[in-house]
Amino acid sequence: MKMSLSMEFDDPMHRAIFVVYENVVTSLKENFSMYAEHIYPLVIQAANRKIELTIIEEGDTSKAESLNKNKHSYASYKLDMKVDGVKNLVLNTDNLSQKIEASNLIVQMAEDMKFAFAPFIEKTIPTIRELVSYKHNK
Repeated sequence: MKMSLSMEFDDPMHRAIFVVYENVVTSLKENFSMYAEHIYPLVIQAANRKIELTIIEEGDTSKAESLNKNKHSYASYKLDMKVDGVKNLVLNTDNLSQKIEASNLIVQMAEDMKFAFAPFIEKTIPTIRELVSYKHNK
């Protein structure tokens, strides 16, 4: 737990740590509450993380190089816009993965901790509301 709290907020390893926490909360159930208060701020922060989507012109190597220097993983999709030429849509997959795993961990905590999750409900509602009311989500 100390390792995850000392890591940078955008470290890609948080995703793997969240998976471990999911397994621990499944085992400990209500007893996970003594750990939950320490990791919960990090989990909420990851669930609220923005998914960086960048549009890069086909010939713009400077933006592509700056993304390659970053420690994150990216997925790139080419779109032929016909009139505007070819565009590359670049998605930060590390942030997306962390957001998904953090959301899964919140659900796991709520299900397994039962009434012990009550202190976190008020802090969780705005995040869940934003996730389910995302404008591209149907």
